Amino acid sequence: MQFHRLIKLLVIISGVFFIPHFAYADENDPQEEVRSAAERGSVYLFYKDYDKAKDLLEFACNHKDYTSCTYLGLMYEDGTGYPKDFKKAFELYQTACENGDGGGCVNVGFMYDKGKYVAKDIKRASEFYQKACDHKDETGCTNVAVNYFKGDGVAQDDFMAVKYYKMACDLGDYESCSGIGYMYQHGRGIGKSTDMAMKYFKDACSHEIGVGCKNLGVMFSDPQYNRTDFTKAAEYFEQGCALEDGDSCSEIGLIYEQAHGVKKDMKYAVKYYEMACNYGSGLGCNNLGADKYFNGKNINDYISGKKLFEKSCNLGTALGCSNLGAVYTENKTKEKNTKKAIGLFKKALELDPNEENALLWFKKYGNK
Repeated sequence: MQFHRLIKLLVIISGVFFIPHFAYADENDPQEEVRSAAERGSVYLFYKDYDKAKDLLEFACNHKDYTSCTYLGLMYEDGTGYPKDFKKAFELYQTACENGDGGGCVNVGFMYDKGKYVAKDIKRASEFYQKACDHKDETGCTNVAVNYFKGDGVAQDDFMAVKYYKMACDLGDYESCSGIGYMYQHGRGIGKSTDMAMKYFKDACSHEIGVGCKNLGVMFSDPQYNRTDFTKAAEYFEQGCALEDGDSCSEIGLIYEQAHGVKKDMKYAVKYYEMACNYGSGLGCNNLGADKYFNGKNINDYISGKKLFEKSCNLGTALGCSNLGAVYTENKTKEKNTKKAIGLFKKALELDPNEENALLWFKKYGNK
């Protein structure tokens, strides 16, 4: 979950967007002229008026407004206003970073992360995310936290992940607030606390972070947290789904499929699973695939289900890989292949060592 720096330009009041009014600079005040050009250029960039944006941003960048250099880099990287040029983008990001712009450091890191223009190097990416965070860039701190959480480019360290999630959250990255909530929820790098987890999830959800709403819904739907209230859970899942968090949509589908506080309705369940899968939820694709495959009536249904399991597995969902493995243990799609099945069950366990169906297979059959 690495990100470019976001361009935060609009003032949001009661859900309505207002374009800021900018006074033009006093020509006798060079610094004010640069500031005004940078501000107006970034707004034109947001509204995709690239010709106006690039003239203003070039002027500001050439006069040492280094955030403007970062925005120019974005234009070169994306091919907006200029021909796409990763080398030029990298050089602009690097200049911005060297002169204290955290967004430039984030984007240098991103290019190392993805192998754009430079050779892919996760360790170097992590170093630039750290520089960005040192410059109080919330996205840089978030990326440092994620790398410590996953062990990408640095040694895996939950305590350090918590530290940087907290820094990013305090700087206004509310997805990181949800990250701290997750750490409290599972007692990773910090004492386990349902109350503190809910506090951070609420903060994230109230700032329109879909995963925060989803995690808050889980606190009310999972009995282990002793707060079971499916009406509240559904409300938070609905909020998350409206924010295009696919797993939130999938959770609503489960509520309808399993009749938790509502009448069972597979039509609604499938509707939400489809939304979830379209939003990139591996769980949603798996659940939709399960309906197609296990409740199917003909080979076309079985093949549709198999394709959805493939999508789920490719999205990194252990259950999707396990169900795809199960497809290859039988001949509904005329593709029985025990070797493929074993490989998929192994992949499922790599993603989740507790995936039940894969564990049952190996318990019963070993590697045969």
